[in-house]
Amino acid sequence: VQTQLKEAGVMAMIYYPIPQYKQPTHAHLGCQAEDFPNTEHACREVLSLPIFPEITPEEQKQVVDALAAVLNKQAVKA
Repeated sequence: VQTQLKEAGVMAMIYYPIPQYKQPTHAHLGCQAEDFPNTEHACREVLSLPIFPEITPEEQKQVVDALAAVLNKQAVKA
C-alpha cells in the first residue's frame, strides 16, 4: 500500500518503525519482542497518512482518492 501510494504522489510512512523499547535509551530495561506484541505489530503495519495544519482540501482529496484506489485494487485481488 505504501509503495502504491508513493507512486500516486502520496507520501505515507511508518513514523515509528523501531519500537521505543528497542531504542538505546531503553536498552537497560531488557525488554523483548514478546513483551510487546501489539507494539511490534503496529511498527510493521500502521501506516501514517499525510496530515498537517496546512493541508488543503484538494490535497486531502488526493490522499483519500489514492488510498481508496489502492485499497479497491487490493480488494479485487483478494
